[in-house]
Amino acid sequence: MINDAHVHVGPSAPWVPEVDPAKTIEDYIKVMEKYGIHKAIIFPNPGVGEGYAKQNDVIAQAQKSYPSRIIGFGRTDPRLGEGAIKEVQRFINKLGLKGIKLHPVVECFRPDHPAFDPFFKAIEDLRIPILFHSSPGFFAEPHLIALVAERHPKLRVCLGHLYGSMLPVIEKHKNIWVETSGVSLPATVSAAVRIAPDRVMYGSDWPYLNPRVELVKVEEGVENKKDLNRVLSENFESFIRGP
Repeated sequence: MINDAHVHVGPSAPWVPEVDPAKTIEDYIKVMEKYGIHKAIIFPNPGVGEGYAKQNDVIAQAQKSYPSRIIGFGRTDPRLGEGAIKEVQRFINKLGLKGIKLHPVVECFRPDHPAFDPFFKAIEDLRIPILFHSSPGFFAEPHLIALVAERHPKLRVCLGHLYGSMLPVIEKHKNIWVETSGVSLPATVSAAVRIAPDRVMYGSDWPYLNPRVELVKVEEGVENKKDLNRVLSENFESFIRGP
């Protein structure tokens, strides 16, 4: 069974010139059927400010249409302060979404800045998981996100787009998961699984990346069948469900 921890659905402003990311849930359901994907975490395409609210409504409708297959995560711009907290409360309590996706580069915020502590405390109180975009340089470095996980130990945090700098972070912080979309080397997947076999998840980053290509890197990096099943399915469930 394959569960996908990183999928974008819905309208999008211009983003990557060679990709039109504005895909519908029906487009993605076809992808799920093609590649044998059982469940997926989906969230809006990149945006900023108050525009995420309408995109969150699209994700909620997708989850409502396919409740056994789609786990919807909402997005917000943390720089909105109290407005961001209210939007998170809205899409969790009123729309029924299950978590939140944050992109420190797109939303241009440094996660460890003390100004965002009330925002993360509100998420911690809601007991929902966070999936962060992570990348080398600027505000999305793993060590900056790790400071959030350290200050808020009840949070379940996932670092998106596995790469080598994440390995010491997941070794130190037991409330941090990783997902594999965009990983360069199968060996990096192998190393992550050796460190945290119960906190590595398969992700595709569809429609930007191809689910099959991302899956092959995981399959080549994880030879043990028990560990592979954890990465492809079980760890996804524990990230969503929590302790």
